[in-house]
Amino acid sequence: MTQEQLIAAMTGRWSGPETITMDPAAGTSLAATGRFDAEPVLAGAGLRSSYSQDMSEAVGMQCETVYRFGPDGAVTMVWIPLNGSFQTFHGTQDGAVLTLSRTDGDGMIQTQIADYSTADRLISRMVITIPKGPDMTVFEGHYERQPISDARPTWHDLTIAEPDRNLAFYEAIFGGKPVPVSMGDYSDYNLTNGSGETLGGLCHARGGNADLPPVWLTYFPVPSLDAALAEAKAEGGTIISGPHKAGTLRYAVLSDPSGASFALSEG
Repeated sequence: MTQEQLIAAMTGRWSGPETITMDPAAGTSLAATGRFDAEPVLAGAGLRSSYSQDMSEAVGMQCETVYRFGPDGAVTMVWIPLNGSFQTFHGTQDGAVLTLSRTDGDGMIQTQIADYSTADRLISRMVITIPKGPDMTVFEGHYERQPISDARPTWHDLTIAEPDRNLAFYEAIFGGKPVPVSMGDYSDYNLTNGSGETLGGLCHARGGNADLPPVWLTYFPVPSLDAALAEAKAEGGTIISGPHKAGTLRYAVLSDPSGASFALSEG
């Protein structure tokens, strides 16, 4: 597996059971569920992951992890907890397996081993090596790739060359006055019902919207737009427009392998 293939394999939303060993000699452990989203960064030479842990018997953990991949196969991982100091691990990629380690001031070695060799599954282990002592696996997680969207639409809009000609049509059907939304030297519109609730947008095919298809687009939220677009292209989809940015929102319009158009949004 090449570096690019490994980053693609790591990208996405993951979830699964974890076992944290409290006392290896006594065999006591805690069960948890780990969830994280990973997306490419550093112009494709790195990956960032946001992680949260749910536990029934104790307070879980939240952290971010940033990986940087070097041209020679070297990998650096920075682990950044929500509360506490960051830690830096160094190691290598061996095909679909990452092995990264750090040594603390007492000579104890922490080694993380992440195995992506099985499609859509990840096994992650943390092994502790104590000076003059045996290696101990103190953490093990088994994760599966999750759907990249919860499939609940957040917005609908229609982009056409002359939306003003359709205002009376939608006002008659929906029962509410269209509300102008300034785009600088022209206005798009929010369509409303008789109670004033916004139902969707009616937009000009201008600027960043010039190449959008003249269909009602449904917007589906995703945790990582870049990861979702990569998955879409890998599965035969086509990116029609974007990514675009509007305030804190990023979105793109795409079509599925049959040509049906829709939009994805992040933020």
